[in-house]
Amino acid sequence: MNKTLIHFTKAADYMSISQASIELGISQPALSKSIRSLENKLGVTLVKRHPRGIRLTPEGEIVYMRAQKIEFEMQAIERDIQTLQTNHQTLKIGAGPAWQKPITAILPDFLTRFPNVNVSIQSAPISELMSPLIDDNLDLAFGGENGQDLSKNNGLAFTPIIDSHLTVIARSKHPLNINKVHHISSLSSFPWIAFQASSEILGHVNNLLEREGGNRVRYILETEFLDMALEMVKNTDALLCISDQLFKQLDDNSLVSIDLSEPIWHFHLGAWTKPKHTRSILVNEFLTMLNKKLRPL
Repeated sequence: MNKTLIHFTKAADYMSISQASIELGISQPALSKSIRSLENKLGVTLVKRHPRGIRLTPEGEIVYMRAQKIEFEMQAIERDIQTLQTNHQTLKIGAGPAWQKPITAILPDFLTRFPNVNVSIQSAPISELMSPLIDDNLDLAFGGENGQDLSKNNGLAFTPIIDSHLTVIARSKHPLNINKVHHISSLSSFPWIAFQASSEILGHVNNLLEREGGNRVRYILETEFLDMALEMVKNTDALLCISDQLFKQLDDNSLVSIDLSEPIWHFHLGAWTKPKHTRSILVNEFLTMLNKKLRPL
């Protein structure tokens, strides 16, 4: 960053010429001269002096804000260069089962792009991934946009990647699999499988049922294992609620999506990360490659 901009930013940090000059290791007259040089270059007054220090003018506030962004970018540049030069970097990812195929599809190219990087992937619903992301135990958490409460005071950013909705699936010979649209209340007539015990998904289903005067669904199995959930659906009259993206990836003719009179829940699937200006080149490149894969031109 330009020397005069560094001097100005430090003075703005302390709101004091004397304190900033001590921190910078230069004299007060030299610091004042440097700030005047920046003001002359921009043609505006950046600071106003008063007996207890300085205050920024409106123009000074703009320059200070921009200078901070430049400093963040410089820090990111240093981190990215370190990443490229270090042999032991790890990209830590958390994701639900709907992300398995998209992530697998880009991993070879990503690891070719960064041959000195290891990728660690943890499988869990987004509700279990937010806290590790906040605590810096994950770099990326893939899932739905339903992390607002946890992210609100933790500075996390959500990048939407694909639109999705919940779909109810059943075996192809299920009583509901006939050529008509079913009222939402019909769902409570059958047992259910709870995959990953997502309280939010279960809540959306039961809220709709209660609104329509139906009974809350009865679960005969709660499991973290997708294959187990699917086998139960295939061999019983149980229903399972999952994202349409995950259902598309199953590509199984023995399973069908039930036509309902109204959608259960529309939402975005995407990536939760730390704020954009603090993200590493690994995170940015991974997101770029995944976006290109899922949103081809």
